[in-house]
Amino acid sequence: MDYQKRFYKYNSNYINVPLLLPFLLCILMGNNNNINNPWSFGLAASLSNNNNTNSSNVLSRTIFSFGDSLLDAGNNHFNKNCSSQADFPPYGSTFFHRPTGRFTNGRTVVDFISEYIGIDLQKPFLEAQMAVSNGTWKAYPSNGINFASAGSGVLGDTGSIFKPEVFIQTMLTEVGKLVEQLYKHGARRIGLLSLGPVGCVPARVLIGGPTKKCYGKMNKMVKDYNKGFKNVSEACCGEGVLRGEVQCGREGYKICEKPEEYLFWDYFHPTEHAYKIISKALWTGSTLRIRPVNIKTLAYMTL
Repeated sequence: MDYQKRFYKYNSNYINVPLLLPFLLCILMGNNNNINNPWSFGLAASLSNNNNTNSSNVLSRTIFSFGDSLLDAGNNHFNKNCSSQADFPPYGSTFFHRPTGRFTNGRTVVDFISEYIGIDLQKPFLEAQMAVSNGTWKAYPSNGINFASAGSGVLGDTGSIFKPEVFIQTMLTEVGKLVEQLYKHGARRIGLLSLGPVGCVPARVLIGGPTKKCYGKMNKMVKDYNKGFKNVSEACCGEGVLRGEVQCGREGYKICEKPEEYLFWDYFHPTEHAYKIISKALWTGSTLRIRPVNIKTLAYMTL
């Protein structure tokens, strides 16, 4: 099914499993050795964690991220059979000045968190796997791996129809299993982010959503919030109503002059500026929004 069409579809009783999903950040800190398996590194990093969290010469910091296009650092670029791509201009134009496979004009939340921690941005898993397999790299990067892939979902049967209450419970159960698996692999600092107001994305017009306000049914389980942007309805890049009918970079697209004034970069995804604001809140936010602790506390706490 085309990427544009795989979106929430509501009627009075049923809901499609969504394209969007909560994402996980596993922040691991410990002694670093060259390794040949990203999972064994996760285990080694967690088990060798020590109390000297301020000693950069003995402490390595690592992030493993899982999610969909909100975090994808370019995995789909290495899967040519996947139609969900952002490896063409003007994606990446604001920060990288080239497309990287990220579905925005620059960095994502996990990129900003990496900068706050003081490590390089993570490579896509498929790129790293290819480089290790052909001998270009001797080992997987020590700063972690990005496993996120645009179009992925928590459930294996993404696109199936559930009643809303069944859908919620099924999602929660599956996310719980994923967290347990990560814990068994050695992860000890795990951040789980919930869904944002998906009923406000410009692509809501593809399923007959309103153009003057957010799609209320799609926001039943999430809270709307205002980030202070001048334009929170239209995409900066795209075409059609709300610039939500044609993907950014595709034939006929238009692009705004000031992406930093827009909440949305394309029909689904936030701008880099929006991601930066979200990242700052996650990094140092109070327990009113980030519970039980913020990402900065999580990253540096002694286990």
